[in-house]
Amino acid sequence: MKRFYLFPLLALAACSATKASDASTDAGTAADVASSDALSDASGVGDAGQDTSTGKYAFPECDPAATTQRVSFVHVNDLHASYAPQPDGVSPIARIIGYLKASRTSNPYTVFTDGGDAYEKGSVAEQISKGLSTREIMRAMKFDVRVIGNHDYAWSKEEVLANSQDPNARVLSSNMQYIGDDPTQWQAVEYVALQIGCVKVGFFGFTSGPWDSTDSPIPGPFYPEFPATYEYAKLAQAIVDKHRKEVDLLIAVDHIGLSEDQALAKAVPGLDAVLSGHSHSFTLMPSDDGKSTPVVQSGAFCAHVVRLDLDVDLKSKQVTKVGYDTAGLGPDSNTPVDEAINQTVADIVRQHAPEWDKPLVQIENGVASDGAALVAMHAELEVFQADAALVDVHTTWSLWLPGPLTQQNFVDMFKVEREPAGTPGFNAAYTAKILGSELQKLTTLDPLNWVFQGPTTIEPTKTYKIALQKRTALNPTHMPGGAVVTEPKAEMEMWEVLDKYARVRGKACKYLDSENVVEGCQ
Repeated sequence: MKRFYLFPLLALAACSATKASDASTDAGTAADVASSDALSDASGVGDAGQDTSTGKYAFPECDPAATTQRVSFVHVNDLHASYAPQPDGVSPIARIIGYLKASRTSNPYTVFTDGGDAYEKGSVAEQISKGLSTREIMRAMKFDVRVIGNHDYAWSKEEVLANSQDPNARVLSSNMQYIGDDPTQWQAVEYVALQIGCVKVGFFGFTSGPWDSTDSPIPGPFYPEFPATYEYAKLAQAIVDKHRKEVDLLIAVDHIGLSEDQALAKAVPGLDAVLSGHSHSFTLMPSDDGKSTPVVQSGAFCAHVVRLDLDVDLKSKQVTKVGYDTAGLGPDSNTPVDEAINQTVADIVRQHAPEWDKPLVQIENGVASDGAALVAMHAELEVFQADAALVDVHTTWSLWLPGPLTQQNFVDMFKVEREPAGTPGFNAAYTAKILGSELQKLTTLDPLNWVFQGPTTIEPTKTYKIALQKRTALNPTHMPGGAVVTEPKAEMEMWEVLDKYARVRGKACKYLDSENVVEGCQ
């Protein structure tokens, strides 16, 4: 853990790029903004800390003798279901909560925030439970304020609604509405204010837009029942105009990306900080918009947690100092571990994925992107009894070292991103029909980009069954060689194909990546 320090506001920035699907977009259609009045009392102050029986953290009351008060924001974003226990038996979630509790020991006026994208990419438990395990873990973490991210729409409309019904956190979605049959199911709000000791803090937050199966941004809502607008500056200005005079601090807990949040802070005076998400940026120091508005982000995949401190002069209601701290969440970090939440996470993962860490098969050689794509191609041929199979080398994420592999290893290699929302992942396995004349176009592909296997002899007029991935199956412009397929059919996610194939190989005492027999296997 880095030592805590204070520094004057400077124009400092640190960020790192990520996949295209985690960048932000301005495309969209206009919609009215929802109201948060139902979750606030007449003064607009939520009930955080007022009743410990609710499970919400109890912020201490205002110290009447104080002249300044520090409000700390422990912030994470883009956790992406990366909560499985690591090799040391510790979930990164346990280190997040350990860090949070240490912060609250040093400053009880610490607010716990999440910048969205809790779902997808990370855990086989989420895959098997269709999102439920992630929702349960997010509730167990007991955030004070969090925003809904674009990947949080992935599973279904029903899961989005359930995710908004957090018994502990105030869930923000300032640019989204719900116009379905039962409006009470949508509990995300445009704005909420909390009394943190002597300081009243207002919060709002935006959700970025959807993506298609080519991993490209598309305009409009995730589902028809959730109309959206992506005019972030216009919406933020309306919130500032309405609420700025009611609060001492106004904070955006946002999921639109670091560069978009920097632009937002610059375009809209009146924000005291932006707790960002979406672009997977890790700010080693707060990114400053040039006008004393710190913007921070914790990276992604439970790698780091950050803490932003704002010292408020209680007479002038001005921020006088800004502090910042970061901590790693890996096994080699000295971030404290909360044993209770560690057990809770382990129990949830085991409940939904009893075999998540069970060795299913052995791999003989170290396997990187092209090797994993080759294994996946053989798995498709076997599982679907296909005549040919095609895998995009660039849809792999991980590395397999020699030794046993588990369900979680398969998800780590072929992470799932449901694009568009509510549909199979863009690298999911599909089958389709293809004429021999079209199949011949795939026989000379660049092996650095594609792995392909087909019949030794191809008859041009014969129709064959090919296994391939969603992006290529549904988008002719992404099909290599200009080949054309017909009647594409969704089968299963690629990790599931590998799971089925691995069990057959393991039972036969065969390595996953070779025809050699595993020594000592029975």
